[in-house]
Amino acid sequence: MLTLLEQMTIVLRHALRPHAARLVPLLAAVLERDTSAQRVPSLTALGALEGFGPDLPEFSGLLLPPMVALVADASPGSRTLLETLEALRVLSARARSGGP
Repeated sequence: MLTLLEQMTIVLRHALRPHAARLVPLLAAVLERDTSAQRVPSLTALGALEGFGPDLPEFSGLLLPPMVALVADASPGSRTLLETLEALRVLSARARSGGP
């Protein structure tokens, strides 16, 4: 289900914009609750969040705590660490610029 949502946010970016207020909190919950060893659900949720593009800064207060927790829990050099840091970088840049 997460993989499907990830693909939909990439392909239907603008069409899903009206649903961001419902979907982003659900994806943030995945980040918070994922306890799997490889964090595959979290990585998929991060990919789906990326599809929301310029709408993400609006949700930064909701997204930052679980993303920082992912970084804190990740092993040095792990895929989880690298992808979460990239997502944080993109979110920060969009928040500063106000756009994609």
